[in-house]
Amino acid sequence: MTARATRKIAVWIFAGSVTLACGKDSTEPTPPVNPTLSVSFTASPTEGDVPLRNVSLNISVRGTATGPVRYQFDCTNDGVLEREETASRDSYLAQDLCNYPTSGNFTARACAERQQMTTCEVVQITVYGIAPIGNRSKRNRPDSTSAFQVQIVYALASDGIDRGLDTTGVIETSFKAMQNWFTAATAQIGGKQFPEDTYQGKLDILFLRSQKTSYELARLGGYIADTLAVELARNGFRTSNKKYLVYYDGTNPGFAGSAMFNGLLGALYLNGQPPISFAQSISKPGYYEFIGAHEILHTWGYIDPRALNHNFANPNHVTDCRNDLMYGGPGSWVLPPLLDCGGNDYYGDAVRVGTQNLKYDSRLVPSKYPGQLSINLTIAISKN
Repeated sequence: MTARATRKIAVWIFAGSVTLACGKDSTEPTPPVNPTLSVSFTASPTEGDVPLRNVSLNISVRGTATGPVRYQFDCTNDGVLEREETASRDSYLAQDLCNYPTSGNFTARACAERQQMTTCEVVQITVYGIAPIGNRSKRNRPDSTSAFQVQIVYALASDGIDRGLDTTGVIETSFKAMQNWFTAATAQIGGKQFPEDTYQGKLDILFLRSQKTSYELARLGGYIADTLAVELARNGFRTSNKKYLVYYDGTNPGFAGSAMFNGLLGALYLNGQPPISFAQSISKPGYYEFIGAHEILHTWGYIDPRALNHNFANPNHVTDCRNDLMYGGPGSWVLPPLLDCGGNDYYGDAVRVGTQNLKYDSRLVPSKYPGQLSINLTIAISKN
């Protein structure tokens, strides 16, 4: 029997697809990338008092888009363009472009168009109205003059009880009583007063709510005034032509008032013990009114350390008379006070040459107050 050779055949089955390259590169072409465009948009300032003028708008473009840019600016987002311009640069500053003559909230809009793409952004503009005199004002009203002046502030701690002394006439009467007494005290030079911040002929009183609690402020003692000065600046009140007298409706243990010597601010502390009343009329000044004048003079740089009776143990006070407005010696302060009882420390012709003399201080202005007083009692109060 003849043996036969047997052939085995293996068959492989492949499930899938095979791409055949017939003389061409198999790499697919990269699809085109669309250009991009984005903007950043700012305004300066973004808030202010009415009328708010000369607001500048600034826009910058980013992205891969190229070519010239068409810039559009709309100050109130009402569809009416205040400016439209084409430029090759990547940013555009529209200097002093927008004016807002009325109070309210406004939306400014800016757009950039480049390589057939347009991107827009908006910015909010807040214009504050002017609070009428008699209403609370948390922002400085327009000043009647750029000359030196004293600004009145009613201040509270963050948790302080609001007695509304700025809107009920209490502080206004108190300050006017102080001015009226000062007019009488300076009759020798024709009757002068501290220059006061007014709006439309009326006393301008600001309101400040501190960020600190009553406890936090009380712990500062005599440095409450310094802290309030920082907060005034933070709220935009601080200006170079002003000194501030703050009626702080809170407690300062051991102090009836304090001031930054030759500095920005003096303060009265209204919740002392025993309770003291405000003047009920401008002809009857009392303790708060006298201490107000005392602290204002400290901010003006009185008492000069070169004064004859300067108290080096309690600097910037005098020691010769307990009824002197600037007394700071031992014992109680006797009221009503005299303005330099001896005429030889800070007000009068006997003041030492080279020593600051209120009689010739050009910051005082002719008084509008009558200088007529009805004071018929003597008060002795312990004072720091």
